[in-house]
Amino acid sequence: MGEFVIVTGDEVLVRPPEDPDATYTLIPPTPLPVSGSSPHVQVHGLPACLPDDIEKKLKAAFTYVAGTFTVPGAGAISFELKDAGKSRKSGDTSASGSREPLVISGGEFIAKFTFTKPAQDPNAAPDPDRRQNSSKDGTASFKTPTKNTILRVR
Repeated sequence: MGEFVIVTGDEVLVRPPEDPDATYTLIPPTPLPVSGSSPHVQVHGLPACLPDDIEKKLKAAFTYVAGTFTVPGAGAISFELKDAGKSRKSGDTSASGSREPLVISGGEFIAKFTFTKPAQDPNAAPDPDRRQNSSKDGTASFKTPTKNTILRVR
């Protein structure tokens, strides 16, 4: 079975946590553009993405309100790829001969929403369900334009 190799110019779509009491606003709005950094693998002249391009370099922010906590709170979004989102046998080969996995389309992955500032009610009481440094998991997926190439994993 083949999967699309993720390259510079592909995008990440983010869905906030299932949190019926809260309304999330993503900054910037999705889709988020991806930048690949593979020095050895290009697809149609565009660098392929390595896992760190998504898990360490791709960031976004959000604000939210929840129930009576109408003074917006804030946070940051980070991403964690599942094994299905990384190539296993085909990889980015460096000059040292080591192999690094490439990012492939592989389905949904984790978008971790970490709260840095709780929302507040009009009396300045903080939201007790979304405390500072707590987090909730949303989901993310890749949007690949038709210019992309399929990676065959054997």
